[in-house]
Amino acid sequence: MTEDEFEALERAMEDTGSMAESFSRELARMRAGLAETTRDLGKLERGFSGGLRRAIDGVLFDGASPGAALRGLAGAMSSTVYDNAMRPVTDGLGGLLAQGVNGLVSGLMPFAKGGAFAGGVVSGPVAFPMRGGAGLMGEAGPDSDRPGS
Repeated sequence: MTEDEFEALERAMEDTGSMAESFSRELARMRAGLAETTRDLGKLERGFSGGLRRAIDGVLFDGASPGAALRGLAGAMSSTVYDNAMRPVTDGLGGLLAQGVNGLVSGLMPFAKGGAFAGGVVSGPVAFPMRGGAGLMGEAGPDSDRPGS
């Protein structure tokens, strides 16, 4: 095997490796999408099952007519589909609203400088009054946001 043939083979192997890596990333993305789809289908199934159960119970135990039961079932199914379709929209808008309120409150309140605790950053355990008892706070460092960090 000549040096040129060896280099060509090496380049082909590198290209194959990068292609396999790209394929693996795409496969992982598809797997995550399928997991989310499975969760969504589970929510639809639970909603449909609940509507079907209420329709059957209405006919058997409440004396509802089959037509009324089917109308109730159709209403439950359409409500389930609508709720699942709107959830990403309302969650997204709710998140944006929460970020806006958080930004507004953060700008108005000086919590980065200690807030109600006029001493700046908490450097050790500090007890504070809470409804029904006392609370305990403390930081491991000036930028800590959770215990033990």
